[in-house]
Amino acid sequence: MQVDINFPVMARATKKGADEEFRMLVSHFHRADVPEVSKSETETAVPPVVKTAGSNTTVLPELRFYDGRLFRYLGRLNRFDPRPQQFTDLFGDAFSDAALGELDFTYSSNMGFYKRMDRAPLSRPIHHLYQERLCALSMDGSDRRNRTWPKVSPHLGYAESRKVSLKTAMDRVSSVNAADLDEAFAMHRAQADKLLMIDDGMWYETRPPCIEVDTFWNMYNATESTLFMRYRYMPETLGQRPTSIFFPLSEAERARETAERLRERYKMPDLTPIPHKFETIDHPAFDFDTTEDLVHRTGQALLTNVLKHIIQRPDRATGIDDGWIAAITYQYHFADNHILGMKADYSAELSAIVDCFLSMSWNKFTGGLAEMILPQLRKVLPVIVEMMDDMPISVPAIAAFQGPAG
Repeated sequence: MQVDINFPVMARATKKGADEEFRMLVSHFHRADVPEVSKSETETAVPPVVKTAGSNTTVLPELRFYDGRLFRYLGRLNRFDPRPQQFTDLFGDAFSDAALGELDFTYSSNMGFYKRMDRAPLSRPIHHLYQERLCALSMDGSDRRNRTWPKVSPHLGYAESRKVSLKTAMDRVSSVNAADLDEAFAMHRAQADKLLMIDDGMWYETRPPCIEVDTFWNMYNATESTLFMRYRYMPETLGQRPTSIFFPLSEAERARETAERLRERYKMPDLTPIPHKFETIDHPAFDFDTTEDLVHRTGQALLTNVLKHIIQRPDRATGIDDGWIAAITYQYHFADNHILGMKADYSAELSAIVDCFLSMSWNKFTGGLAEMILPQLRKVLPVIVEMMDDMPISVPAIAAFQGPAG
């Protein structure tokens, strides 16, 4: 079956009559052929899991296996429309308005809120990767450093980018970076390849369900912060708080032990437990390394902020080795693209990244740290560095470079 999916495209380009390079950020419809199978060819991985708290009901929907891959349900399609399917809610918007959202990929009785959190599931991971890159380049504001076209600003958001297609944009530029376009199209193909028609329903390949250990931090009194565990899917974007630690379902005891240690360390009230265990099929699709995931998310989130503030406040970057900055910038912008399976290894540099981040001591955070405060981070980051002791650390290419001096 054919569907049209609206995806974002970002590429370095030069407009006609101009000399300065800018980031072209526009939309492009990708036509995809979606394979079709019957439900009898699939198997249930996880039945629907329901948790009721007061008047609110939270549901993790059924997950199904097909050909060794894990899928979640998106919606039913109109088979009587002969045109390629375009769905405004799911596939029609290249620029998702959803917040970063710690509750992404869950359902609730409050369907308006949760539908908004899950809008544009295919384009959202790409859009979020672009947002993080623009943030690291300090191009997400309204000052002269913002060289996006159409202009992105805190007030306009991506409204203008929605209106401009790649075809229209190409008529207005004199040159465009071919590698950037190739990366964009590769991400489009990768996301479109995650779709599967099961009978008359559209399903989407998803990250595995997991157990999250997280804190709700009281910015005025840390002793009044709460610690909880819950079921959810592994998020598809990297912009999560470093206080979120994800464990495979098979490591429920380790998750609880970690939560108890954090509760004791931070003198928090009693732990809010998870309601019950999943009944799952033992499958490699559910496996991942907790510490490796935490180190990668933390390194990416901190670097988003470090690189941005090096641009905004070069006076705060004195004493930091230029070679280290160049190497870590390359890792961030060109070697870290989880959609294409390119995952930078920040483990060898995480301690240096943490020290660099804390030494700048700014009060406003961006990207994946938007909901956090500096006292909270000062408490949490040493714990993340300590967790690396449990992880067999590989030696990435950047290990040859020195960290921040002084």
